[in-house]
Amino acid sequence: MDRTGHAQNDRYAPGHTPSEIERLIDQGRWFGDLTERLFRDAGMVPGMSVLDVGCGAGDVSFLALSLVGSGGNVIIGAWARN
Repeated sequence: MDRTGHAQNDRYAPGHTPSEIERLIDQGRWFGDLTERLFRDAGMVPGMSVLDVGCGAGDVSFLALSLVGSGGNVIIGAWARN
């Protein structure tokens, strides 16, 4: 980040290699129960719309989808360039 608060490099530092994607998936498995509890405690319920910015491998997006159900929406945003 520069002195004005703008990012100097918009690339994801660890990259988007298959091994990094696998690491993100493993991380999602490790923190899955905690993340689900956080979402429930925050009030995520069926029918909600959720925005997941920087969704990585998508594991949190799928967890959110399981909580909002078929009547809800999960909108994802990912800006990977490679």
